[in-house]
Amino acid sequence: MVARTGKPFLGASRDWLTAAMQAEFFVIHSMAFLGAMALWKPADAKAAKARAWIFWGLFAAYVAMALAAGFQQFLIFAGLTFVTYLGLFLNWRSPSALLQLGVRWGASFILFLAALEIFGAPEDVDKWDGRRSVIRAGALYFLALAAVELSGLYLRVIPRNSRRILAGLRKSGDSS
Repeated sequence: MVARTGKPFLGASRDWLTAAMQAEFFVIHSMAFLGAMALWKPADAKAAKARAWIFWGLFAAYVAMALAAGFQQFLIFAGLTFVTYLGLFLNWRSPSALLQLGVRWGASFILFLAALEIFGAPEDVDKWDGRRSVIRAGALYFLALAAVELSGLYLRVIPRNSRRILAGLRKSGDSS
């Protein structure tokens, strides 16, 4: 509705919605790095300490970037980060957690770029403020994410097939 009329709908304005897309850009970027660090299983205490420093250092850097864009941007980033990682947190101890993280990141990345391309959004994130193309891309992106989540891909399909998927990945890595 906001993209069509340009007027706020249910409290969401054009600026707020494009800020959400900018925050999601940071969330997707952070997902690969923070998730990999969080799921890394260090072999010894020294590596565990390094993992903690790297994780919290990266986390602080992403929080600082979000805060630099304003407190509203930080709140949106925090909320989207929580929602993005919720499925991973719910399945943290699963043997397929790292694979799920990779698939979540890949799906998010592809859907995000595809939505932006479909609606012709500017490549420069700093030029997204209030743009209808970005709002429309956001609607498509978040609806597509919800559809993928509801499909059970991450919490049912990946865990059930993780051994076969990982074996296939290892095999393809050996042949190159």
